[in-house]
Amino acid sequence: MKKLYWLLLGVPLLMGVASYSIAQPGGGQHGEGRMGSGRQGFAFWKMEKIVEKLAITPDQVQQLEDIDYKFQMDGVASDGQLKKARLELDHLLSQDTYSDQDAGRLVDEITAGSTERIKLGLNKQIAVRKVLTPEQWSQLRQMRANRSRKMKMRMGQGRKSGSGGGRGMGSEQ
Repeated sequence: MKKLYWLLLGVPLLMGVASYSIAQPGGGQHGEGRMGSGRQGFAFWKMEKIVEKLAITPDQVQQLEDIDYKFQMDGVASDGQLKKARLELDHLLSQDTYSDQDAGRLVDEITAGSTERIKLGLNKQIAVRKVLTPEQWSQLRQMRANRSRKMKMRMGQGRKSGSGGGRGMGSEQ
């Protein structure tokens, strides 16, 4: 019974977590991972230094705001359905007896919800790329890669010295 529980719950969860990371800006590539964290990613157009460095126009900022708003709105329903299906599956599997058919249906819902999140993330990335010029996109990717490298170096130094590693996420730009 416990093996079935882990199979029904663990595999879709693992797939969802792995596939979600791929849907983020940078496509799961470690060298060019995403700045910031969270489901909405990093709203780089809200940081004055980055806007200046990339020469992002006010029109582009408005377009990026609209894309972000649409992504968040679309994600609310998707997240709610996914959370509900996971909660229902946890509840079902906590029972002494349950229907394998019901468990399978819920696993299918979780898988579909995870797939929807991936699609939303990829669609957002595509929309953002269409707003930026190729030069701006290239510069942004380079900034992300540099930030990722610096964060990894700081984290590595922090582990060796036993300290927290220095400044926080928002201190560098």
